Amino acid sequence: MIGAAFKFSLILEIKLIILDFDGVVIDSNSSKQLSVIKFCRNKFNFFLPSKISFHELRELDRYQQCQIAKGSEINEKEKREIDYFIEKDYSNLRLDPFINKLYRLCNLKKIFLSLVSSTPHHSLVNVLNDLSIDHYFDTVYGKSNNLEKSYYFNKLISDFHLNPKNVLSVGDHINDYLCSKQCHIKFHAIRNSSLRNLNYKINHSGGLYELSKKIGLINK
Repeated sequence: MIGAAFKFSLILEIKLIILDFDGVVIDSNSSKQLSVIKFCRNKFNFFLPSKISFHELRELDRYQQCQIAKGSEINEKEKREIDYFIEKDYSNLRLDPFINKLYRLCNLKKIFLSLVSSTPHHSLVNVLNDLSIDHYFDTVYGKSNNLEKSYYFNKLISDFHLNPKNVLSVGDHINDYLCSKQCHIKFHAIRNSSLRNLNYKINHSGGLYELSKKIGLINK
């Protein structure tokens, strides 16, 4: 059953691992949100938390939050400004220390490693280049044309000619779980407050190292 316990030890079944970026590869969720809040306060003289809870903000992308602060649609110049404002903070954030090892293990075991994120695609590519980890991933998809993650999950399954049962998605948000379920692929959650107290039985780990142990990439 998707989302429920599955046999992590059967590493031979896994041909593709799809990682989320924020909260999985890099510990950036809270920092990115604070950057958006700071940008809106400086640019539009609007303090987002005074009107919207942090839980509600998490469900909105950076552009939607800026539109609330501005009170109207933001233009392309303003989109580039918020992207740059957030991107320059990424270099100070913490990468999961096991990401390099995971990349090398996937190469060794012939497992495709892909990245699918809700971060705007052009911004995601810039950040990966700045962090010098762009070569870790066989494919990278950021948010583009308002397409949902499930679209990219299905595209990867089709492009790599895989059975959904051979794909594992790793995320830190309930939407990651729901997209995985929709695409009939296995899901594993990186422990996060947004997944607490939910009425789902979801596999969890504290990071990519623990995940790699569970799926049999490394010895326990």
